[in-house]
Amino acid sequence: MALTHRLAAAAAIVLAVAAVAAPAPARAQPVDGPLDPEEVERLRAEVEVLKADAAELRRRLEALEELLARAHGAEPPLAPDGHVTDALGVYVRGFPTAGLGAESPTELARLLQHAISEHGAGAAEDYLAYGRVDFVVPEKVWRHVTGDPEAPLPARDALAAALARAERLFRARPLERANLLPAAAWAGAVRDVELVSGGERFRLTAVRVNGRWLVARLLALEADEDALHLLAAIAESQTTYRAWKGRYAATFAELLAEADAIAASENVRRAGLRFPLPDAIATTRTAVATPDRLENDFHRVTLSVPANKRWAARADPRWPRHEAFVVFRSPEDAVEAPYPIYRDHESSLTRVREVHPGSR
Repeated sequence: MALTHRLAAAAAIVLAVAAVAAPAPARAQPVDGPLDPEEVERLRAEVEVLKADAAELRRRLEALEELLARAHGAEPPLAPDGHVTDALGVYVRGFPTAGLGAESPTELARLLQHAISEHGAGAAEDYLAYGRVDFVVPEKVWRHVTGDPEAPLPARDALAAALARAERLFRARPLERANLLPAAAWAGAVRDVELVSGGERFRLTAVRVNGRWLVARLLALEADEDALHLLAAIAESQTTYRAWKGRYAATFAELLAEADAIAASENVRRAGLRFPLPDAIATTRTAVATPDRLENDFHRVTLSVPANKRWAARADPRWPRHEAFVVFRSPEDAVEAPYPIYRDHESSLTRVREVHPGSR
């Protein structure tokens, strides 16, 4: 009760001071003729000052109402748009943020990078907008503040994969830049920050929860480049395999089984062919999950060979916000023809890269 009384008293004092400090609004005086230009400019300036004062007073009143509501163990009055306020960002009842997160999105990016580089990905917990498992912002509110009516909730598993990649990078290299990107919707509740280090880029989506900025999502932008690199290596290795065996490999296991023999072949070297798949698997930290599937933290790559003169490889994202890609060879294509790689977005193919087998 003492806390409630103190908060109520504070609210009364703030409002009283605001009322006393604010100049009394001038009553409009009748005029006989048009105002001169200087008077018009003075009145416009006064209107803008009064608007700013009113907005500040609304913010202060809203913050005090929220404090009073929490002192009573209740939720604060909801804004028309949901649990979102200028004072706190997204209000989540029962989620303590004292000592968590950061004062701004860019400060959050720097603190996260420092924690990961010094203590590993596990040290990121104090900066995440997650409970033990789930994202703390309700789906309806998240879609509202992001301005995307179909936005999926961020997933902890996807964040863990990106944090593991960030740890490997940040332990070796410092953070070069943390650029605040333009806001798409509620700038006071969600902002994106681009992190750049060692030629790699990450996009951190920060959400303001109960007044503190926390990590909602971390997107490893170079993970899509890894998928393209894998598909290019598969295309080139399949071309070399066909020159070696007279047919395409039906599975990744079959393709990789000949890697050492192909690498040692003088005829393959003389023909200017290469077999880069083993190196691509290693550099992208990919594993052979099944004979016809490769897998890393961000994509699953599958191989299908329905006929001797035709094959296709496809990289599907494991998490939202990453891209799907496909490369294939049709029977009509000449053996020496380049391989186009396509982005597959909602069954619409867009050419993004071309592989020339044997090129160096």
